This record gives sequence, C-alpha cells and structure tokens, in this order.
Amino acid sequence: MKLYDALYDNLPCICITTDRSGLIVDLNQMGRQRLGYSPQELLGKEVISLFAAADRGSLQTYLADGSVSVEQQTIGDVSLLDKKGESLWIRLTLRLLTDDLSGEAIVFFCEDRSEVRQLEATLHNKIRQIQLIADALPGKAAYVDAQQRYRFVNKQYGEWSKSPVEEILGQTVQQFMGTSGYGEIQQYVEAALSGQTVSYKINWRFADGQERYMAVKYVPHFNNTSEVLGFFVISQDLTEYKRTETVLQQFNTDLEHQVQERTAQLQQALDFEATLKRITDKVRDSLDEHQILQAAVEELALVLSVGCCNAALYDYTRGTSTIYYEHAASIPASQGRIAQLAEFPELYQPLLQGEYFQFCSLVPNPVRGRVAMLACSIFDDQGVLGDLWLINQPDHVFGELEIRLVQQVANQCGIALRQARLYQTSQNQVEELERLNQLKDDFLSTVSHELRSPMTNIKLATQMLEIILKQAGAIGGEANNQVTRYFQILYRECQRELSLINDLLDLSRLDQETVPLMLTAIDLKTWLPSIIAPFLERAHGQQQRLQVNIPADLPKMTIDPTSLERILTELLNNACKYTPARETITLSAMATPEKVQLQVSNSGVEIAASELPHIFEKFYRIPSNDPWRYGGTGLGLALVKKLADHLGASIQVESAAGKTKFTIQFPIFCPYPDPHLSQFP
Repeated sequence: MKLYDALYDNLPCICITTDRSGLIVDLNQMGRQRLGYSPQELLGKEVISLFAAADRGSLQTYLADGSVSVEQQTIGDVSLLDKKGESLWIRLTLRLLTDDLSGEAIVFFCEDRSEVRQLEATLHNKIRQIQLIADALPGKAAYVDAQQRYRFVNKQYGEWSKSPVEEILGQTVQQFMGTSGYGEIQQYVEAALSGQTVSYKINWRFADGQERYMAVKYVPHFNNTSEVLGFFVISQDLTEYKRTETVLQQFNTDLEHQVQERTAQLQQALDFEATLKRITDKVRDSLDEHQILQAAVEELALVLSVGCCNAALYDYTRGTSTIYYEHAASIPASQGRIAQLAEFPELYQPLLQGEYFQFCSLVPNPVRGRVAMLACSIFDDQGVLGDLWLINQPDHVFGELEIRLVQQVANQCGIALRQARLYQTSQNQVEELERLNQLKDDFLSTVSHELRSPMTNIKLATQMLEIILKQAGAIGGEANNQVTRYFQILYRECQRELSLINDLLDLSRLDQETVPLMLTAIDLKTWLPSIIAPFLERAHGQQQRLQVNIPADLPKMTIDPTSLERILTELLNNACKYTPARETITLSAMATPEKVQLQVSNSGVEIAASELPHIFEKFYRIPSNDPWRYGGTGLGLALVKKLADHLGASIQVESAAGKTKFTIQFPIFCPYPDPHLSQFP
C-alpha cells in the first residue's frame, strides 16, 4: 500500500491504517503529531485500544462483522486517546482499501471535532443561562387590569421601554405600545382577558430605535368568582439568545460546508491517486517515448478537465523544446511547435532547475487569448528531460492537489523516459555488436578461405621439395637428420595452420547454416573402435588410462557420422591434452527410447565454475593464471557446440571434485531443418 501511504501521510486529518483484523500497520504525519506516537510504537497494536472505553464495544463489533467496505462509512463522533491518555474528540470515517500485492487494509480517517465540541458546550451553557433567567420570577413583569391599563411595572420593565415607571402606570396597552404595535398583539391581549394563558414571541422596536426579540407570557388573574381582573405580563429579552442561535446556525452551516469541502478534497485525492496509478502502470510497461507522453497527457487532461495539456522534450544540442504530444479540448493545439530555450529565459530557467510554476498571461496570445498555465519539469536523477504544460481558462487556479498530481506524473514520466532511452541505447548497442560480429565472421571466413589455397600449395610444394631432395641424395642418412627435422617442422606447422583454417571455415558455414547433413544409420559398437584407436595409443604413450563403456544393446542412430566423429575427436583430443599422467579418461554411452547419450570425462583436472559459461565461446581460453597452460586456438569446443546444435543435440559440462565431464544427448533420429541440405546414402 505504498502509494496509499504516500497520499494519506499529507492529509490534514489523523489517518490510522490497519490490516483486516484491526492491527495497526501505519500512522500518518498528522496522527504522529496529534497522538504523540511513532508508527513503530503502534505497529501490530489493536486500533480499538486507541479509543475511549465507551466506544470500543461498538467499533469492535463493526470490525468483527466485516461490514467495512471500499465505500466511505462515517461512524460518528467518538473519543480518541493520545499517548498521555488525554481524550481527543473526533468524527470517525472508515474505508477499506485493496491492493493486488499487499492485500486489504482499513483506513481510519479521524477528523478533529474538539473545537466544535467546545463551542457547542459554550452555546449550550449560554442557552441554559438564558433559560434560567427566563424562568426566574420576579423578572421583567407588569400587571394590566381589565381595562387594559398598566397598574404595576417593575424597574426592569421600565428599563426596557426607556420610559420612567411613573409614565407607564395608568397607560393602556394601546397607548404604551402605539397603534401599530397594539394591532399586532391585540389578539393576545383579548385572549388573556378572556381567561387564557398566552405565550408568544415578537420582534419589538422601541422608541429609541432599538429592536429586541422578546418572549412574552400573559397569565390571567382571577378573583374568587373566576372573574378575570386582569393579567400579569412576564417578558424576557431573547435578543442575545436569538443572535447566538443565528451564530450557531451559521456555524453549523459553515461546518457542514467545511465537511463537504473536506469530503470533496478527499474524493479528489482518491481520484488523483487512481489516475496516478493508471498513468504509472501505462508508462512503466512502455519503452516507447511517444506512448509514455501520450498516456500521461491524455490522463492528466481528462482528470483535471483542462483545456489543453502537452508534453515537450528538450534537445540540448540544438537548445530547443519540441511539443511531442498534446491533448487539446477547448484551446487551440500547438503540437509539433519548436521553441528556442534561450528566447524564453523567464520560462525555461526555472524549468531547467527542475521547478514548477503557474501564471496567467497578461498579454493575450494571438491564438489562445488569455489563459492560465501550469508548467512542471520532467526530470530524473540525471537531469531535466522536458516539461508538462497544463492550460486552462484565465480565471482558473491550480490547487495544491492538482499541482502535486502533475509533479508525481512528471516524475513517473522522467523515470519511464530514461528507461526507454536506456533500452533504445542498449538495442542500438546490440545491433552494432551484431553488425561488428557479422563483419568479424565475414572477415574470418574471407581470410580463412583466402589462406587455405596458399597453405595447401605450401604443403604440396614442401612435399615435392622433399621428394626431389631425396632423389638427388641431398637428404637421408644420419648426416641430413637436421634437414629432415626441418621438413617435419614444416609439415607439422602447415597441418596446424590448415586445421585452424578448416575450423574457421567450418564455423563460418555452420553459422550460415550451409553445411548439409549426410544422414546415415550407424551402429556405435562397430563404428566407435576406429575412432578411438588413435587415442588409445596416445593415452598409453602419455601414461593415461582410456576406458570405453559401450553397452551391447545400444540401438542404431540416424546421424551425420562426419559431424559426430568431429565432436568425439575434439573432446577426446582435449581429454588427452589436459589429463595428467596416471589419470583416467572415460568414454561411455547409454540410450533411452528417444535419445543416445555420449559422455567424455577425465580425472585430475577441474574447470573453475566462473569459466564454465564461457568455454564454448569462440577463441576463449582459460586465463593465464589457470593451471591449464597449453597452446590452442580456442575454437575446438566452439566447433563442438555448433556441431551439436546442427545435429539437434544438447551438450552440458560439469566440473567438480577434480573431475570434468562433457555430456551430449543425441536424438536417435537426427532432425534436418532443410530437406535440400540433407542427403541419404
């Protein structure tokens, strides 16, 4: 859940991430600040333990029944305990997150409600005080008789009316209230005089212009015969209460608006997170620069609903910036436009430093008019590769979440572009190496072919010279031993050079797949002895033991005998060459219904494990510090590998515990890829 962790770590609320069973796996930055815990202190701890005891039961039931889903679920206001055990009042929201690699996790979004709680308590106390005052008697009171004249007015009542008490006494309700005011309360006065208890609230404007909101109660006064003598007027000034109520309503409205804004921000963050994941998946799987830029630009343009989004790449050699991909919705496009970096230093200097900025054009563009723009560098650890531009209407301001999304997309593009360029460079290098290797093979083939005829002529001329000298009596006998030795050296070196040339030509033909397969059925029991005979004599002369293990029931093989002979000759030659005296060389065979396995092993020698992967390479020799210090061209085993592949066989080598073993598995019926290159005797 690394991608979710990076997003929630910067949210302005406490985020606690748990596994499906409620064990804590992470705590975001705000959580660490407000609760005083580090993520390590809470790792593996039950999240229920962080809540007040009164809330734990319901939360435990909620987690246990598996009802947490991918949709946001608001639990309500609960108490969260910090490291000191102090209570923090929060509004709790849960959401289930899923990930193919990490599994499921639950995020506890804890929005701080402490200030709201404190304000509600203050308002509640104030309202309570007002209610106590309103219920207290005596208070602001007056007595009106049956003729609607004021007979008693206390001091507080007089202060309300800004009139001396003496001026009120004797006045009728209509005189005191005025014609317009009396008309509004006349029905209540008449109801009270008829014996009803009346309560009402009224906005009243006094003579000095003040407007007060009052609660008024009329209580009838009866004599012993139930005749109404008048009524008591009990009044309360609820102006401050009304103002507080208005403030509270406004506060609730503002708070609800803030909750809606936070919810919208969180939803936007989740949408951006999903967009970033889609873009990351697309650019990570692509090695094409145009596909990378296309994926980033299209996704950004759609999720941010901008008029235009484009991506440009820099050419430092030419000092240019070229727009390679653009998605334009409501703003004219400019794909393919080339800008000189030096001509706009106010734009490209910060971009070349890996920075971002947004601005609104003061001078209208001839094509786009006035627009708002956000520019962000595309860069990696090796430098700036290009930039991303988002263009919208001039009154648009890119928010923090939008800017962060663009930066993260630019970072992913930088990584993907560098990866694509490295891949392209490696592909170019591979192609160049293949070209050079082909040139080398062509050169060796040409040189080998051109050398073969001169070397054959030299060998023939040497033989003819020896015959002429023998006929002339110039060589022969003990006096001419030195001349004879020189002729032997000539023959040996000519044969050595011809063998090298033949090896090079054979490898070249095998690489070009122009060597025909002369397939025939052979019986190894009768075919092998003539191949092995020279090596038996050679091993005996070098004090080596050559053992041959061929089972009597070995089946016949359909194969090219010339290629098979060449393989065995090279392997036995190497074995005789590198096996110390008094050690053993073994040639063995075994068969299955489909394959024949030949194995050549020798004791007393061992190839280092680091060298084994290279011994079949052309011209490869064991380094000079290796105990194998013998001459050779390094083509023998390369030719063996090519011939084995040509016959459809596999070859492996093992070397350990003072023993080296080559194993070749041949199909009983050798395949031939091109029937025109195959001949049957």
